[in-house]
Amino acid sequence: IEEYDVKYPSLIPVTTVSFIAAGICFSCSLRLFDFVVFNIALWNVWSFFTPFLLFTQFMGVVMFISLLG
Repeated sequence: IEEYDVKYPSLIPVTTVSFIAAGICFSCSLRLFDFVVFNIALWNVWSFFTPFLLFTQFMGVVMFISLLG
């Protein structure tokens, strides 16, 4: 981890700001409605695998943002 701090000093601030911005955008009522509709649509197709699928997508976004730094 120390190597990342030396090589990419702006990694943690950029990642933190990205997650805060995503949280603000997600809290909008229209975005929340879209999220709920997306969950319902996935549940009809994947049933009990939906939470695992959503967790995998979330972790993919987390890893993608961390690689941008």
